[in-house]
Amino acid sequence: MKTMLLVFEVNPEQLFIINRHLCFDILKSIVFLTCNQTSLCFMRYFNIVLFTCVSFLINAQSTSVFDACYFDRDGAKPPIKAGKGFHINDVYKQTRSCFTPESVKPDLMTNSGGGSSTTIKVHYTSSEEEYYYLRTSGSSGKIGFLNLFSVGGSKLEQYATMEHQSTERLVFIARTDFGVYSYDTDPIILPEPKALLEGGKYGDFIDMYGTHYISGVRKQNSIWVVLTRTGASSGSSTGTQNTVGVGVELPSRLGGTYEVTDETKANQLISNSNYSISIEVYGPAMEKGSLERGINGILSSKRADQLKGIKDLIVSAAKGLSDPTNSYIAQYYYSPFTLYGLKSIYWDQKKEQELSQVNEAVFTVCTTKSELDEFLAPDGLNKLIDTVNMYIPDNFSQKQFYLGEIRKTYNKIQPTLKIYKKQLDTSISYLEKVYLRCSDIRCNSVSNCCNNSNIESKYKNIDTKIDAEYQKLLDVIEAAAKAYVSEASVPECQKEKIGYLYVVNKSTNPYELYQGDEFIQTLSGGSTTTFKLKAGTYKFKATQRSGYAFYPTVNYRTITISNICEEVTIKVGFED
Repeated sequence: MKTMLLVFEVNPEQLFIINRHLCFDILKSIVFLTCNQTSLCFMRYFNIVLFTCVSFLINAQSTSVFDACYFDRDGAKPPIKAGKGFHINDVYKQTRSCFTPESVKPDLMTNSGGGSSTTIKVHYTSSEEEYYYLRTSGSSGKIGFLNLFSVGGSKLEQYATMEHQSTERLVFIARTDFGVYSYDTDPIILPEPKALLEGGKYGDFIDMYGTHYISGVRKQNSIWVVLTRTGASSGSSTGTQNTVGVGVELPSRLGGTYEVTDETKANQLISNSNYSISIEVYGPAMEKGSLERGINGILSSKRADQLKGIKDLIVSAAKGLSDPTNSYIAQYYYSPFTLYGLKSIYWDQKKEQELSQVNEAVFTVCTTKSELDEFLAPDGLNKLIDTVNMYIPDNFSQKQFYLGEIRKTYNKIQPTLKIYKKQLDTSISYLEKVYLRCSDIRCNSVSNCCNNSNIESKYKNIDTKIDAEYQKLLDVIEAAAKAYVSEASVPECQKEKIGYLYVVNKSTNPYELYQGDEFIQTLSGGSTTTFKLKAGTYKFKATQRSGYAFYPTVNYRTITISNICEEVTIKVGFED
């Protein structure tokens, strides 16, 4: 019963330090123990340990993951590797190796379950900014908790310099997921770091080896096919010439994965547009030419299901990525050094969620600030007017009125937007302090140092206010578009308050047409000529010009236009 008693007395914090293999060894031992009380006693102890072990594995492994794309620095390889330690509050801070080289060899990592599976998703982005967001949002599709302020602020610089111009793209992403690879046996710690832990020198250990280490990776292969819209197809009914207001865009909020859910609309977009194609393959090398030719063939076809056709081609090509040998790392799984006896650190899923909220706020602030800088620039109003000019024709009678309204509205909202911009200017330094305070390993996630519950609502609130100002301008632009559409739908005869006279020459010979004694024009044989006339009564004379033997035929006609847009027809060129 001694072993049973030891297991029962282990509390969750102590069990957290026991490595996962020892945890299962204890479970195996319990199975062979006999309980002197009842079978219920055995099941009780067994369930306590099983629940705690499983909970530990879930918390330490499955939920402790971040996307590898956040480690990509200017295309360089990630700075951390499997078996490598790092500082959780600054993942770019490198550490010395604390494990024996033999125990952290990459070939010791094995698939921890699950075979390869391939998925394909289609995304639509309407701007460079949205496309950048899609490319950097990682496998999770969300901004991770990793420190955006690290690496000299280069991440923030990337966000701040994003381009906002309209560039429509359809992005097909086929991924083959090979699952998570981890060590069957926990890495063996070296004597030096082990001595620091046993001696209670936790600060020295953290300085040299970090707080966590990479204990697993997720391997994937993927194909990115990017269709970038280059213009409307000939005969398109959705081109900018036929759609008032297309391209008149104000800064927009980001968020989401931009995944296409309406394939009918996507097919319309494909069939009504011309695209350039780029293909990127991550994983084993493959010949991209045949895939590009196949996609070009579908784009030039008249088939109704072009989206499905392209997806089928990509899925077929993705079969060549089924070998995990040359796959890339999509995610890193990490474990705390508390498994080896490290104490005095606080890190859990709640802190990750809190820090993710801060990073979402940072992203929002950076993009919103960049948008405001562009919108409030000295030439911001002129650029807006130029854009509106492109899409509202000069023959719109109220064009100058609405351009004036746009200028007035812009100047009206400008002071308020400048106030919000100042608030955003001071927000980055504030958010950095919040992040660093919460990411400190000595900060308990349940204490005030990591209570960021108001962060998200605070910046959503300023976002909402900024959008409300933008909307005032959009309302004017939309009103101009509606007014133009309304005016353009009015028939010309109604605008000009006229009716139409159609004169048909039934003869093969030409006739000269007069209104009273005033010559109007010569009507060629067999022709029909249209005239615009105001309301009233008109007298006409048509005299045969040639082709007669002795004398010309003369026709006299009287017509009355009573109503606007009324149509009257007279025929000449025969004996009355």
